Amino acid sequence: MRYRDFRFLFFAQLTNAAAQWMQMIGLPILVLSLTSSPVHLAMVMIARTVPAMVLGLVSGVVADMWDRRTILITTRVVGTALATWFAVINVLDSASLVEIYVFAVLRGSTMAFDQAPRRALIPSMVPKHAVVNAMALSTGGMQVMRMLAASMAGTLIAVWGIDAAFVALALLYVSGVPLLLVMRTRSHERSGYRGVRQMVVDAKDGLGFAVTTPAMRASLIITAFFFVFGMSFSNVFAPLLADGPLGLTEGGLGWMVAVMGFGGTVGTITVAYLSPSHHRGIVLIIALAVFGFLLSAMAGASYLPVAWVAFVVIFFVGTGQSVFMPLLSTMVLQAAPDHMRGRAMAILGWDRALVSFGTAIAGFASAAFGAQVALLGFGGACVIGALVLLSSGTLRKLD
Repeated sequence: MRYRDFRFLFFAQLTNAAAQWMQMIGLPILVLSLTSSPVHLAMVMIARTVPAMVLGLVSGVVADMWDRRTILITTRVVGTALATWFAVINVLDSASLVEIYVFAVLRGSTMAFDQAPRRALIPSMVPKHAVVNAMALSTGGMQVMRMLAASMAGTLIAVWGIDAAFVALALLYVSGVPLLLVMRTRSHERSGYRGVRQMVVDAKDGLGFAVTTPAMRASLIITAFFFVFGMSFSNVFAPLLADGPLGLTEGGLGWMVAVMGFGGTVGTITVAYLSPSHHRGIVLIIALAVFGFLLSAMAGASYLPVAWVAFVVIFFVGTGQSVFMPLLSTMVLQAAPDHMRGRAMAILGWDRALVSFGTAIAGFASAAFGAQVALLGFGGACVIGALVLLSSGTLRKLD
């Protein structure tokens, strides 16, 4: 936090993270109130993440071609306009299912162009030895916002209704714009726009870097398992468990996510304190196995007649989730030259698009077998994936 531009980026990211978590609480509750359908819930979450798959590498090329600060400001302004529109139609007349899908796709598109430049900026704002701490602090801030924004969303929805959550979401987006405008970070070496053909060449160079760089290749493999089988918990299983077996009120989902955020904060503080620089491949594999066990434990806890056990488990689920991204992002950023960092982070974010695949499976599996049985299967898949990855010499040796 000693570095001026990083401070402004950090606090701007806090407002962005708070808005995202407000949306993550509000959208599922809105969808379930309209349809009571696990399939529609999954499809809306897919609509939100599919743009990252389609536009992910393009956003990385753009982040390396143009000024990253300008890209962040543009995406924030567009995101603010979208959030304001959605808040207005909810206040005037509750949004239809079609409008929810439209909002999810458009908001996902702006998010696709936000992540790569934001993360790629960090190494130019802090010294090399502080990158791990900066990444962990960045992730920790998101976890704190998950805790605060989720509990605030639950309270707003319980007291004033779903409309209040979307109004707060729009206000949070607006508040981050001035923070980005005052940043004066130095620009990276960039070529500027040189035509679609050159963009294709740059995209191929990014893919070539991902395939030939061991740290990048290993990161993509392990994040694929995590995003497919681990991240569906927040998108699908948490809303379904809160609405069903746990018997919580609409505000209860917000408190569940808040407890996850508290656990995530503890996890990121631990990562920042330990700042592991060796054997990170083994650390990530162990974290994946433990996370899978925790998902299975959460499925078991949802069968109990008391909800407090599930809240204890969900705290540790949040802790487990928070370990991955700081370590993965640091490995990739340190392996990539400055002019390639936008594409590197976009390709890493491409794996995040696999959440769509996992979310679809989670939604249909929950509809077919119930959320508890489906979650048990997803937890088992994480454990099996960790065992498979452990047999890989590349991942075991990855520092």
